[in-house]
Amino acid sequence: MPYPLARCSELLGRWALRSYRNDRSIQFLCAASQQYIDHNDTHSSQRVAALLGEAYRRAGELDLANESLTLALRAPDRDGTYEVETSTAATTIAMIALSDPEKCDERSWSQLHRQIRQLEGAADRLVALTALGHIGVNLGRPDRALALFHEALRDPAAGICVFEAIAALEGCAAAYTAAGSDYLYTAATLLTATRHLRPAYGLPARDDFQVDSDSGTLSEDTFREVEAIAATMRLDDAIAYSLSVELAPSSETDPLAVLTKRQREVARLVATGMTNRMVATRLGIAEWTVVNHLRQVMSKLGCASRLHVALMVERAADTQRGGRISSRRTGSDPPGEPRDSRQISHRRPTEYCYSRQRVGVICSIPQQEVQRRSAYTAEVPPG
Repeated sequence: MPYPLARCSELLGRWALRSYRNDRSIQFLCAASQQYIDHNDTHSSQRVAALLGEAYRRAGELDLANESLTLALRAPDRDGTYEVETSTAATTIAMIALSDPEKCDERSWSQLHRQIRQLEGAADRLVALTALGHIGVNLGRPDRALALFHEALRDPAAGICVFEAIAALEGCAAAYTAAGSDYLYTAATLLTATRHLRPAYGLPARDDFQVDSDSGTLSEDTFREVEAIAATMRLDDAIAYSLSVELAPSSETDPLAVLTKRQREVARLVATGMTNRMVATRLGIAEWTVVNHLRQVMSKLGCASRLHVALMVERAADTQRGGRISSRRTGSDPPGEPRDSRQISHRRPTEYCYSRQRVGVICSIPQQEVQRRSAYTAEVPPG
């Protein structure tokens, strides 16, 4: 094996990156890159640059991330040897750009989502879906983020790429936390489950995700209850539990969330059939200002026409009237396949039915939701 020290550093960096030990990953990958450069192995150094760019992105060092990723894209890949690394680097650059709220519009988001789905490496695809989901959380869109995390968990590769599946579960917990106090029990259950799953698969604990009973949100009794349930969960149990909990709609999850207040006003008036001049008169602004606002609206929403804008406004109105987010098909559903119809309350379990091998957790659901009550079943060791 040529350059064994460089190769070992790269492998350690890859392992640290997969286990979300970003500081360690940067340390090992920087060492590997320098060692490859010392041996004039340009291709290997550029391959490592793609990994280093992702590590820097996770650590929030966006300038260094862009620098490394740009270097990775310069590789003269004549025989297609580094096609996967090149695609991954391009995807990571697009993610960095999308992290800026000013540059995040529906069209860019959809394009990046399609780009991620086309990644050939299964692990790279799941990592990218999870990373995009975290961007959704940071942008205040937990519903969109959860759809991406669930898409990663539904991917057939999730059963093989265990580390990436655990990271997607941790992403689900972040989305539930961002969705509000009603979902904190679910978030705590998933985080506690992944805390037990990580050592079971030889993964170190993450420093950035913790479950704390002293936070003032979960009582000591509730925290102990979470511990008891989560400790029995295997990986497939945790995945099933997460996929069974959908986010209820809120005013923050409508399609117009990316617009400013003035842009929303323009969009809603355009949706009523008003011309630009009529909108300008109604709002007391210049007509060219309306034109500029409308252009921004169409760009952010990915709309090609005024009619499309009207349809998006109507969709937002439906969401605010209480239509379930989960009832609309998302990118996580294969074409022609129905959504997973299992529903589970985000409230904590209150009844336990023990048997010799299994324990069923019956959820407490308000009277008006009795028809949607379901059970979550988790494997536990006998005895």
